[in-house]
Amino acid sequence: MRRRTLLAAAPAVALLPTAGLAQSAKPAPKGDPALPPAWDKDSERFLRPDVHAGDRPVGASFASRTAAYGLSGAVGTAHPLATQAGIDMLKRGGSAVDAAIATNACLGLLEPTANGIGGDAYAMIWDPKAKKVVGLAGSGKSPRALDLATVRSRATGGAIPAYGAIAVSVPGTVDAWWTMHQRYGKLPWKELFEPVIAHAEAGAPVPDMIAYYIRRSLAGFRQPGRGIEEVDNALRTYGMADGKGPQAGQVFRNPDLARTFRLIAEGGRDVFYDGEIARTIDAYFRRIGGWLRREDLAAHRSEWIEPHRTSYRGTDVYALGANTQGIATLQMLNILENFDLKGAGFQSALSIHLQAEAKRLAYEDRARYYADPHFSNVPVEWLISKDYAAERARLIRPDPRRYHLFQRRRQGRHDGVDDPVELPRHGIGSRRRRPRFHVPGSRAIVQPAGWPPEYLRPRQAPVPDDHPRFRRAWRHAVDELRGDGRRHAAAGADADHGQPHRLRPRNPGRRRFAALAP
Repeated sequence: MRRRTLLAAAPAVALLPTAGLAQSAKPAPKGDPALPPAWDKDSERFLRPDVHAGDRPVGASFASRTAAYGLSGAVGTAHPLATQAGIDMLKRGGSAVDAAIATNACLGLLEPTANGIGGDAYAMIWDPKAKKVVGLAGSGKSPRALDLATVRSRATGGAIPAYGAIAVSVPGTVDAWWTMHQRYGKLPWKELFEPVIAHAEAGAPVPDMIAYYIRRSLAGFRQPGRGIEEVDNALRTYGMADGKGPQAGQVFRNPDLARTFRLIAEGGRDVFYDGEIARTIDAYFRRIGGWLRREDLAAHRSEWIEPHRTSYRGTDVYALGANTQGIATLQMLNILENFDLKGAGFQSALSIHLQAEAKRLAYEDRARYYADPHFSNVPVEWLISKDYAAERARLIRPDPRRYHLFQRRRQGRHDGVDDPVELPRHGIGSRRRRPRFHVPGSRAIVQPAGWPPEYLRPRQAPVPDDHPRFRRAWRHAVDELRGDGRRHAAAGADADHGQPHRLRPRNPGRRRFAALAP
C-alpha cells in the first residue's frame, strides 16, 4: 500500500527507466540566492516569480485548475462552505434563486469583506416562463434626514467620506432576497437560512485572504481622522483574542448574526425593515449621531427592472441600468467591437492598450452620466448604441507606444470589512454606499474616497460598484448552464473600478447574484 501510494504521487519522470534518465540528465541550475528557499512562517506571502501556475496537461499553460462540469446544477463562490449551502438547496429541490439566497447569506458570515445583509443586492435571472432575462435592483436609498448641507460640512477633499454613518444608505439585500423568493422560490423561506445559522453558531475556519483583509480593515478603523463614530462593537465581533482580527485558519463564530438570521427566517423581510431589527438600527444610529431611521427602512422596496443588452460578435450581453455601473461593460464591448482584438494577439501590448482606452472612455461617461434614474434622465440607449461606440472608438490611437498605463490603487475600496458601523447584538455591518451619488453634467472625476457631494439628495440611490453580468451566446463557446439548447453564462460582478474588464468566458461570478435560472 505504501509503495503504491508513493508511485501514485510521484512525477511521471520518476517512473522512467534509469538508463533513460542517465542519458537525458543535466546538471541542476544553481538557485538564485535572492529567492527565498522556503516560506517564512512570519511572512504573509511567499514570492517565487520563477514558479508559475500550470500543472495541467491540457488547457492554457497559465491555468491553475480545470473546468468543472455537471448535469443538474452549479454553484460557484469563493468559499466552499457557501458553495455547499447552495448545492444543498438544489438537492432539496430548490430553485436557483433558493440556492443563491442561501449562498449569499453564508458569504455574509464567511466572507464579510465583500458581502452582508447591511449591503445591497442586484440580480439578473433567466425567467423560463417568460423566456427572457429579468433584472432586480435592490439598492437602498439615502436617509431622508441627511441633507446636502450636512454632507458638504462633512466632505473631505471635496468628496463624501468613505467611512462613518454619513456613508450609510438603506440596506437592500434582505428585501431583494424576499422579492426574488416570492416570485421564484420553491423551498420554504426559513430553510434557506439553516446553513448560515449553523455556521455562525458552530464557527468556520477563516481563509487566509479573508483573514488578511479583516485584519487590515480593523487596523485602518483605529486610525485617527477616519470619521468613524464607534468601532468597539466591530472590534468585539471580528477582533478575536488579540483584537486585531482572525489569523488564517482560525475558527470564527458570530452568534449575534445567527440570532439575526433566526429572526429573518421566522419573520421574513418585515422583521428587518419594520420590526425588531429595524428598531435596533434606528436606536443605534440615533445614539451615534447618524441619520438612518426606521421610516427609511420601512419605505424601502426592491424594483423589477428591464436589463439592457448589446451584442458583441454574436453574443448577447445583458447589464442592469438603474443606478448601477453595469452599462459600462456594454459600452466597452461596443467600442472594442470596432477593433480586431483577435488579430492583436492575446495579452499583447496592442490588445491591452485598446481595452484600457475603451475602459477610460466608458468611465468618462460613467462620471458624466450615470446616476439614479429616479432623479436624473440618463441617456442609456444612446450610451450603449453602436453609433456612439464607433464615435468613441475613433478617439483611440491604435499605437500602444504612445500610451503610458499607470496603475493606481484606489483608497477606501471595498476590500475589507465594509464599515465598523456594526449593530450590537445583531452582527450586521453596514455597507458604505454613499460615495457614489451623482447626477449628469457635473464634470466630476472619480476621486479616491468617492464622489463630490454637490448633488446628493434625500432618498436618492448611489451608483454602487457591484454588478452582475449575464451572457447569451449563439455561436461562441461559453459555459453551458442550461440544457435548453441555449448557452447562458454568469460573469463576474463589477466591484470597484477594476472589474468590468474582467468579463471573460469560463469565469463565473462570485459576488452577489449573476445569471440565475429558476
